[in-house]
Amino acid sequence: MNLSPELQQEVEQMASRQGLSLEQFVLQAVIEKINALKAQVTSSADIAMNGSLTGSQLREQDGILVFDTESLDGVDFDLLLEEGRGRSWKELGL
Repeated sequence: MNLSPELQQEVEQMASRQGLSLEQFVLQAVIEKINALKAQVTSSADIAMNGSLTGSQLREQDGILVFDTESLDGVDFDLLLEEGRGRSWKELGL
């Protein structure tokens, strides 16, 4: 593989930390990426075929992913925004 010197060094360090050779580390990373992409494709196919993900509130509607929630009619968004003003992202847990 033709990696930049910086990337080569970083990959070697990560492999060393995990007790792997460079080749083993790269192979493991490629396998993990392929498995993640396969899972993503499977999930997308489930949505396309079933209109929803099994066990979730996510569904497809007119080409858009929609997350179903309980009614938000009882939420006072003005009050929620007012309470959030002046608070830092850290205080909000974000």
